[in-house]
Amino acid sequence: LMIYKRQYLFFLNISLFKRIGVISYSIYLIHEVIGTLLINKYGAYLGRWAPLSLVITMVLIIIFAEGSYRFYEKRTSRWLKKSLFKPPVISAAP
Repeated sequence: LMIYKRQYLFFLNISLFKRIGVISYSIYLIHEVIGTLLINKYGAYLGRWAPLSLVITMVLIIIFAEGSYRFYEKRTSRWLKKSLFKPPVISAAP
């Protein structure tokens, strides 16, 4: 249904969702470990507001994933591309 009804996908053009798409692999890698830790360890401190810990955890994971992408993955990717995909050196035959 969504393939044929483009108007239902308008929210995918929002810049926040585009950015989350870019950092989605980082989110995937860290969400279980950090999310479980934060919710289990600190969720009880919120008392009756404990369900709010899910929202807080999601925001913290997105912030951490953005930092990881910006300061680690992007730089590492550039370095690997330069190191692994150097143009071949062509020397003149004598």
